[in-house]
Amino acid sequence: MKWSMNILMIFLRKNLNGKHKEKFEPMNKAIVDLLTKCVREGIPAVLMTVVKTIGSTPRSSGAKLLLSAAGEQAGTIGGGAIEHQSLVHARICLDEQKNEVKKFILSPNREDDIGMVCGGTAFVLFQFLDTTSRPVIKLRDVLQLQKQVDRKAWLVTRVASQQVSSFSLVEETQGWTGQPFPELKKDAFKAGCHSEQIGETTYYIDEISLSDRVVIFGCGHVSQALAAVLSTLDFDCTVVDDRQEYVSKERFPTAGELICGDFHAIDSLVTVSTDDYAIVMTRGHKLDFCVLTQLLELSPFYIGVMGSKRKVAIQKQKLAEDGFSETQIERVNMPIGLDIGAETPEELAISIAGELIQKRSEQKLLDRK
Repeated sequence: MKWSMNILMIFLRKNLNGKHKEKFEPMNKAIVDLLTKCVREGIPAVLMTVVKTIGSTPRSSGAKLLLSAAGEQAGTIGGGAIEHQSLVHARICLDEQKNEVKKFILSPNREDDIGMVCGGTAFVLFQFLDTTSRPVIKLRDVLQLQKQVDRKAWLVTRVASQQVSSFSLVEETQGWTGQPFPELKKDAFKAGCHSEQIGETTYYIDEISLSDRVVIFGCGHVSQALAAVLSTLDFDCTVVDDRQEYVSKERFPTAGELICGDFHAIDSLVTVSTDDYAIVMTRGHKLDFCVLTQLLELSPFYIGVMGSKRKVAIQKQKLAEDGFSETQIERVNMPIGLDIGAETPEELAISIAGELIQKRSEQKLLDRK
């Protein structure tokens, strides 16, 4: 658990300001799934997190990569030499059961560079996960419950002096599992992921959250193509339709959840939160309008409706006649997707996925302000 003093001092000097806070990305679904498997089978693992970047790097702070002792991996911290060398070092951490912060210089013409030309520096936190330990098992339980309820919890790792402590888990309602850090105030535990500096001690605080959730209403060809694309982009898809024969794993093998029921009562079928993305592409205009009016009352983060310009005009007029405000109507993205001249289901899926990526990126920028 020791690491060289020169790396430590460089790292701490960049973080001595007590007001320093750097936004991170949350854990994605692929990592959650692999961690769950490791806990179930008692396989240790190492979680790698980019905790700080200086200059240009392949991935920003918060990027994560999980390696199990069985050789399985999920996530990415940028590929190339940094990921290769991180995986090599993660195997050492597995063998020695240790935690460490390691510095990677991504600039050429330096004796200690790793052969990349990005021009920056990345610090990667390596966390050994004993999957039989109480904190890791508790983490697994919290992650599984996240699929059912909005259970707030944070993964906390402390770096102090020359030692990286093992992580602890804190839940809003249940308190600490593992070593508590009472010096952290309540306002340290917030949405997203960030670092807190207290004196010469750095705390990395990751909100436990899954991939961004997309609820797709309708099981047509575009929905099929879209669900497949989104599964590669760290979106977790729930697909809803009123036809049982269409709601199947054969048609939607990557969907996290498949629901069949009445479009006229979506609140009894699926919980749509204010953080969710909702996409409306049922088999008809009337059903689209039925679902859309309910979504406007539920106020998800994003609402997108597929349709022609004529359909959009009709839908907006009907919404106004039904008493929806101009503000409510304008927050609906219709026609859905980026204007790239898409025509086929596969092209439309790319167009829609691009718009969701754009919205997600805009929201991250707002969160960082």
